[in-house]
Amino acid sequence: MENFRNNICFPHDSNANNDPKCMLLVDQWGLEGYGIFWVLMEVLGNQPDFKYPLKLVPSLARKYNTTETKILTVIKKYDLFKIDENGFFYSESLNRHMQQKIEY
Repeated sequence: MENFRNNICFPHDSNANNDPKCMLLVDQWGLEGYGIFWVLMEVLGNQPDFKYPLKLVPSLARKYNTTETKILTVIKKYDLFKIDENGFFYSESLNRHMQQKIEY
């Protein structure tokens, strides 16, 4: 399992840009919004349980030279992520893909 965690890639849909949710995101935020989406997916893909605490979004914003508001908008507005009762966000799609990869 450790080698899996050190892998720098994660499976994702190569046609994600055609997903209506992503299309709306790009329409409203341009490639900046789409870039934020993929950064968030990469961050989630590197977490042991594929979820990340909302309380650390300000740190992500500083790290990636954007704003907390923009990141929270991408997380909350487009139904691309879910938020659990403990204040963590995650992607159902990423979780499915990662589970398939783990089982493979």
